[in-house]
Amino acid sequence: MPKNILIMSLTRMGDLIQSTPLISSLRKRYPEAKITLLVSSDFAEFAKRANHIDEIIVFNLRQFNQKGEKGELKSWVEVYRYLEDFLKTLSDRGFDKVYNLSHSKLSALMIHYLKIPEVVGFHCNRSGDRKTDHSWLQYFGIEPFNRLYNPFNLADIYMLSGDGEPGSEELSIAHGPDDALAAVEILGDINHDREELIIGIQAGSSLEGRRWSVEAFSTLGDLICSRLNARIVLLGVASESEIASKIVEGMEHKDKVLDLTGKTSITQLIGVLKRCNYLVTNDTGTMHIAAALKVPIIGLFFAHAHPHETGPFGEGHIMFQARIHCAPCSYGVSCNDIVCVQKVPPQDVFAYIENHVQKGNWKLDNVQVMSNEMNVFESVFDYDGLINFKPLLKNVPTNMEIYSRFYRQLWLDSLIKKFRSDEVNRDSLKKLSDSIREDFQVDGLRDVILEIGEDFNLFRELRSIARSGIKFSSRLSESVIKNQVTADKLKAFASSIEEIDEKIDRLGMTHPQIKPISDIFDKRKENLDGDDVGLLAKETQICYEKLEYECKRMVEIMESVFKAFNVCREDYAEVSSSKAAVPAK
Repeated sequence: MPKNILIMSLTRMGDLIQSTPLISSLRKRYPEAKITLLVSSDFAEFAKRANHIDEIIVFNLRQFNQKGEKGELKSWVEVYRYLEDFLKTLSDRGFDKVYNLSHSKLSALMIHYLKIPEVVGFHCNRSGDRKTDHSWLQYFGIEPFNRLYNPFNLADIYMLSGDGEPGSEELSIAHGPDDALAAVEILGDINHDREELIIGIQAGSSLEGRRWSVEAFSTLGDLICSRLNARIVLLGVASESEIASKIVEGMEHKDKVLDLTGKTSITQLIGVLKRCNYLVTNDTGTMHIAAALKVPIIGLFFAHAHPHETGPFGEGHIMFQARIHCAPCSYGVSCNDIVCVQKVPPQDVFAYIENHVQKGNWKLDNVQVMSNEMNVFESVFDYDGLINFKPLLKNVPTNMEIYSRFYRQLWLDSLIKKFRSDEVNRDSLKKLSDSIREDFQVDGLRDVILEIGEDFNLFRELRSIARSGIKFSSRLSESVIKNQVTADKLKAFASSIEEIDEKIDRLGMTHPQIKPISDIFDKRKENLDGDDVGLLAKETQICYEKLEYECKRMVEIMESVFKAFNVCREDYAEVSSSKAAVPAK
């Protein structure tokens, strides 16, 4: 039972807010433990709003970007001394468990130096090799490379890494009367009429490519003011003031807009958001604050932003995303033609807002939207207790969308229930099929399923390779037990395992639909460490056994859904054979 827990959150403010369900879960499991939060100086002030935290420690590398009195930058010696002193201070605190919620090499190095007994998340061994403890943070490590197949929100991934119960915790930030009083002052006369509809707009974001256009915000703003007789509050940091000014310049109803970009403290921002009836925003930290305050969100997701990963955690929000083959972009891609922002018309966004104001729900009745290249999602807690983003526009699903549903079931079976037995949870599989029927167009769905059916042999091939790995690992374990391990036998074993792993990697690299399974296998094998041949053989065998189980379970999940849609093996076998090359044709 840990008594002194460290949580490392050194990336973004949004990530910190999305970790609050984990923090709440840990406080319930370990009520007597001291929980310390380590944060970057960029959001140290906001960290004070995290509930259930006993102490906050600020890591400030930003100071070394500042020039001294003579205009010189700090030297590397000073950086080293700061790191050395900082880590010494942390080490003296005697943490017995750490949760690392980032992938950064610096965080891994820090954890290795601190020598904390129990690590959950990314770290490294004495040789600098990567290690990731806990199945859900192993999944977190492979998700960026398989994001189109990812069905889980970051908040759920974090919470599950603390072994929390799905659906048991919400986003949580501290707020109260002081925030409301601060909002009254900064809102001025816009706050006099408590019945007046106020809609916040956050037009900026950390990356320019993730932003809806100024023209779109201006058009939406005028529709909101004229059709709903609402007031608009523009939010954001000081660097986004130019964007706000351009939005106001493009509007007819300038008198109904209050520009607060760069003018709010954390206290004022929280108070203003609490007063807003809605928030229209790109994927930002402000969006996550609003979600924690239960303000209905109209989320706009462009470029790299993906609602399934970082959408608002809570029920009753709506998200818009381009439905084009390149959306979302892969991380690291710099697009020179960001067409996705053009696929979400402001008139469509307004139609959903107006409907929600008038009827209290997002679902449009008999209203045709302008764009046919747009996804619209509503956030709900699903039958499995986790957040889900359900389509409000029914389309024929892509293969990736169906696979995402399959993987949601697979990972819940494999990662939560820890490599469970072969028993089939019929109720969850039925609900899986029902959700596919409910969320997508039935016409054309059969063709997609038939196409996916051709992949059965890929999972069977991967399962067969896994069985080879089990066999070789088992043989080595037996040799160790019988004291029959020779240098030649060990060399032959290593060569066989290397060949098996190369086959697994090759299959995953050439077939994206099975890459999540092959990637998490690689992530598990990264954790193998030490000189005990017998123990390594057993742990290697467990890795292959998990791989074999996940391939087997994926086939069971697929067959269950296919059966629900009256598709049998003969159907997709026939489709597959019809595509085979015919000699001289």
